[in-house]
Amino acid sequence: MLIRRKRVAEVMTWIFIAGTISTSYLSRYQKINSVDYSDYFSPPSKLEGQIQDKRIMILGEDWSLYTINTPRFRIHQLETGGANFQ
Repeated sequence: MLIRRKRVAEVMTWIFIAGTISTSYLSRYQKINSVDYSDYFSPPSKLEGQIQDKRIMILGEDWSLYTINTPRFRIHQLETGGANFQ
């Protein structure tokens, strides 16, 4: 009896994994019309040239400021592998 339950559990797990992978693949290549990725990308900001290398906090709906604002110390951290406070 235990072996049958194990087999059913394994089959259901494989069906779940295959369904998740196939749904992700089909939605990525626009084969499923109900999934729309266009809202994940923000439009260009009106303040793009004014704010650079600053700490910011967004209180409105202009989330694109986060995409253009890359502080230089963060880039330096990623290149060197650590913080440099000198």
